[in-house]
Amino acid sequence: MPPPMRRTFTKHLYAEALNNVPLFRNLSDQVLNALGATVKPMIAVRNQTVIAEGTVGSEMYMIIAGELEIK
Repeated sequence: MPPPMRRTFTKHLYAEALNNVPLFRNLSDQVLNALGATVKPMIAVRNQTVIAEGTVGSEMYMIIAGELEIK
């Protein structure tokens, strides 16, 4: 996909979700585009462990739809 089309596509997919996070609210389009370009979508299924307690994390997770149980 050409880069300009990818930016438009990711902006439409993630802009609302990013704007709902206080940390990301009111960021410029340029910053939102950069964040959207780094997003790696993930679909989790029931009983799937996304990250285990005690694991050193290097990611940030956002729940766009559904629920997540923390154990």
